[in-house]
Amino acid sequence: GEQNEHGDSNGLLHYESHGLETLCQEAAYIVLRLHPSNDKAVNAAIALLAVIAGDPEVRRRHYEEADKFGLDVPIRAMRDSLSRSKLYDDPPEDKERFCAELQRKGCLWVGALADEDKDIATKMVDEEGLQAVLDATEWYRHHEDVANWALWSIFILCYEHMGNKQELIRMNGIQRICRVMKNVPNCPEVARHGIGTLFDLLRQVPGSVKDVSQIRMIALNAGIHDVVKNAMVNFPKSLEIVMMGQQMLIATGYQGDIPQYEGNRNH
Repeated sequence: GEQNEHGDSNGLLHYESHGLETLCQEAAYIVLRLHPSNDKAVNAAIALLAVIAGDPEVRRRHYEEADKFGLDVPIRAMRDSLSRSKLYDDPPEDKERFCAELQRKGCLWVGALADEDKDIATKMVDEEGLQAVLDATEWYRHHEDVANWALWSIFILCYEHMGNKQELIRMNGIQRICRVMKNVPNCPEVARHGIGTLFDLLRQVPGSVKDVSQIRMIALNAGIHDVVKNAMVNFPKSLEIVMMGQQMLIATGYQGDIPQYEGNRNH
């Protein structure tokens, strides 16, 4: 009897937590529909959506009840906020920081919702979520937190997802990722997410030989050698950055000295 009771109470808790998360989803959408031009309201709503993004019922409603919980609503709010930010010639520092934080939360939401869910990742790109993330990196080009979460969400959307990778390339994503890595050279997470995405784009996938050689040419023109080498020099103790970097430099015909891994030297 005791085990059953325990199981039942767990089931009830689980149900209640779902109830809370779907309630938060409803609240966020009410706010986004009623106050789409109020940055404080949009910021709070997107932050709430990011927190509950992993919940299966929340995801199901985003996907299957798009008339009520369509991805287009938060994405449009994120993009409209960025458009408003561009109207200020020289915004006060706190205003700029707040608007950049809104974009960071938007990037976080995009990645958190699409994480390990290919269907949502596809829909997110169809609804211009990838475009929104790339635009955020262009405007807040020296904001480390925006760069970090933007590149993380790009990695989540595109990793082993052929359709989304093609969209990323079409949107000049390779050039834009290289630019972010040049603008924010001292953040290990930016380097890791950027290199991870570039590595995945440049990998030889069976049946796409022509594409890969074309992609490598785009990457070379975007300055991938300098970007990758600088990341390896700046973070020589990151096994991921150095190993992926070495393979990319070799695959793209780099002729200079290739930086080596400097972690665990004594082992």
